[in-house]
Order: sequence, then structure tokens, then C-alpha cells
Amino acid sequence: MNILSYQNIENYLQDKQVYFKTEIVNSDFKTIAESGKVHNIDKVDVTRISDERVAFTIVINGAETTMYEYKSDLELFAWIKTNFIPVSELVERWMS
Repeated sequence: MNILSYQNIENYLQDKQVYFKTEIVNSDFKTIAESGKVHNIDKVDVTRISDERVAFTIVINGAETTMYEYKSDLELFAWIKTNFIPVSELVERWMS
């Protein structure tokens, strides 16, 4: 799936099992999602809050966290595709 909008990000990740290539921690530095593992994603919300900053709110295994990324839209889309891979997409790649 190509990611070309914030809605695409939400559709790409929401209500799916996703393999995380990067660790996600909350503001208290408590690990929410370990890297190299599959986690359940319930909800995803992406909002541009300024020209240079995006709020990326995600509910992982029932725990909600918000990450603030300093990226352009295209950089954010590439970062999502690189670090969060739905299991269904992994299976598709493996089967082909």
C-alpha cells in the first residue's frame, strides 16, 4: 500500500497486527512497544500541528502514546513504511 496522506497512515496501521522495527517509549521512558516484535494497534491519529511538526498518536496493546515527529509529510510517510509493517504485508512479501 502506498502512503500518500494521513488517512492512508491510519488505514495502513489501525486495527492491525504490526511488526515494529523501532522501539516506542512514552514520555516517562517506559517501553510501550519493543522493537523486533509484533504488536496490536487499535487506534491511530495523525495531525500536523505546525509546519515542521506532526503529532502521531497510537494505541499499542491498549496503551496510548503520542510521538511528535519533526518531519515533512513525505519523510513521515517513508518513516512509517520503514518502521511499522503490518503482518499481512509481511506474509504477502514472503509468499511472493
